[in-house]
Amino acid sequence: MKCLWHPDRNLNAGKYLGYVFAIILFGIGTAGAVTVPDVQGLTLIAAQAQLTALGLYVATTSGCSDTAAVNTVLDQNPAANSNVSLPATVTLTIVTGPCTVGVPDLVGLSSVAAQELLQGVNLYASVILQCSDTVPAQQVFAQNPAGGTTVNVGSAVEITVSSGFCTTVPNVVGYPEQQARQILQTAGFFVSAVSRQCSDLIAIGDVASQDPAGGTQAGLSTPVTLIVANGRCSSTGGALGNVLVPAIIGLGEVEASSRIRAAGLTPGTITRVCNPSVPADTVMTQTPSPMTTLPAGGAVSYQVSVGPCVTVPVLTGLTESEAVAALGAAGLTSGTVTRQCQTSGPNGLVLDQSIQAGAQVNPGTAVAFTVSNTSCVTVPDIAGAQIDEAQAALAAVSLSLNVAGSACDNNTTSGILSQTPAAGTLVAIPTVVDVTVSSGPCPVTVPDVVGKTEAEAVALLTTAGLTVKTQSECNNRVASGKVIRQVPLANASADLGSEVTIHVSTGKCPVIMPNVVGLPYDDARGELINAGIDPANIIVRKEFRTDIPENQVISQSPLPDYEVPADTQVTLVVSRGTKPAPPDNAEIERVLYRNFVIADVNSDGNLTFEEVLDVLPGMTEDIFNTIDRNGDGVITQEELAKYLRIGGCFGCLRNLWPFKMMAGDLLLVGISLMTLVAVSLRRAAH
Repeated sequence: MKCLWHPDRNLNAGKYLGYVFAIILFGIGTAGAVTVPDVQGLTLIAAQAQLTALGLYVATTSGCSDTAAVNTVLDQNPAANSNVSLPATVTLTIVTGPCTVGVPDLVGLSSVAAQELLQGVNLYASVILQCSDTVPAQQVFAQNPAGGTTVNVGSAVEITVSSGFCTTVPNVVGYPEQQARQILQTAGFFVSAVSRQCSDLIAIGDVASQDPAGGTQAGLSTPVTLIVANGRCSSTGGALGNVLVPAIIGLGEVEASSRIRAAGLTPGTITRVCNPSVPADTVMTQTPSPMTTLPAGGAVSYQVSVGPCVTVPVLTGLTESEAVAALGAAGLTSGTVTRQCQTSGPNGLVLDQSIQAGAQVNPGTAVAFTVSNTSCVTVPDIAGAQIDEAQAALAAVSLSLNVAGSACDNNTTSGILSQTPAAGTLVAIPTVVDVTVSSGPCPVTVPDVVGKTEAEAVALLTTAGLTVKTQSECNNRVASGKVIRQVPLANASADLGSEVTIHVSTGKCPVIMPNVVGLPYDDARGELINAGIDPANIIVRKEFRTDIPENQVISQSPLPDYEVPADTQVTLVVSRGTKPAPPDNAEIERVLYRNFVIADVNSDGNLTFEEVLDVLPGMTEDIFNTIDRNGDGVITQEELAKYLRIGGCFGCLRNLWPFKMMAGDLLLVGISLMTLVAVSLRRAAH
């Protein structure tokens, strides 16, 4: 069997196969090449049909043309007659419309119609609002570019639209934001936007600037934007605690006030002065001068012009109506008109005026004047008369009565107390006479009698014109015979002769004795105090009891449930518990002798048997009596010393005992040292 594999033979075969594949691939590539046809000018559909028939893909972009038809091929890429290998894509530029367009004529159209017309030719409007006294609101009265101009598609056309009749925009710089809004709204404008920024000149919350600016012309309903100050941009001022005075001359009054407040100062006195050369509402002078320093919060005063001065006309000899008209014509107002009674001369003519004729004054100044009145009557005396009598007397001379008020009077229970004008005064007809009538006796202020004795209280109240009613009651805090409380209260207002009730103490209230037997002593004492017993009246006796716990009440006197006076002395017998063993002398010395001051509770220099038992319960009467050498029922520290043999020879021995102990210790140490020395010498000898 022959081998199928031979290196040389198989190598040559590989070469042949490689050649075959290369020829095949080359043949395939040449067969896939196509020539791109010319499709410019064709419609998109026709161009797509040609290209896809050749196995080409189609992509599109948009373009404009002033000559080619819409939806036709304007350009292609690759270009016509180019050879491309499949697969390939041809990008076509398709005409979507013209590149330029003529601007239509818009003047005279409404703003809405003009914008719609521009949108129809692929243009858009840039609207400028401008007031006009001749062109109706919302009508276009200018455009740029002009009608007929050729422009690129998508361009903006500026149209000027009337915002209505021209109105002056109010100047609101320096006004608080809300007040500025109201001023603009009243003038026919509205605030469209508010932004906030710092300002060194305008106070926080006030308007720093506006657009349109104050004083410019704009149509009604024009939006106004405001910038409101929200704080200072920088710190300025003089020495510590001082600030610089801002310059306000030439500013409007509101803006000047805002600048003063922004600087940390306060507006001071504002004087209004007429001046023919300075516009109204303009600051003319200021005090202190600009750029001087003031303490923070200091006042800056200034003068404000009210415009040209006006001359006060001559009023003397005119009638009242003529005088009022003359003042109005001069820019002044009529002040108070006083009618002066005269017995002779013309009636109703001006006799005098408050500001001399020819004086230069501020516009709007009020000028008062006096007018003659010859039809006057004498006011009758109606004091003391009743109302109906007084009315009749006044009516007889063509006057009328007005009850202006009332007042109390202890002498007159009714009738007229006083009148204005006074009797005998010459007055014009019809004058109203004001009267004060009596409201009856004057009320009495109730005196304070709490804490007084009953006799003192009655005397004070009766002297004040009041009657007294007395009620008695017990009281634990107010002494017997003294006033606890009163009705009405002190300083109240009461009618003369009215009754005041005083509650007088009969002393402390009686006590119902509580049952405290079996209670611990502290609890029993608290119960007694709560019941009204004075703590100083609680007496304690103690005794040893094996059957009753220590500090528990064994018995009480008075017995429970009895009613006793509050100052009754209550005796409690309290258990000391089981009596301990009698003390030895060492314990007596430690507890009584060495702590005598502690045991002596009342600090009288003596110890009673009860005091001893409190600190040394085991003490017996026999031991106590033995210590009590003089038999006076108490023991002293000296008697304790004699009993314990403290002092004298025995005392010396007792006091030397520590030294004896110390000497014994020293002797033992000496013996030990001598023994050590002897042992050491003996060892050295050997």
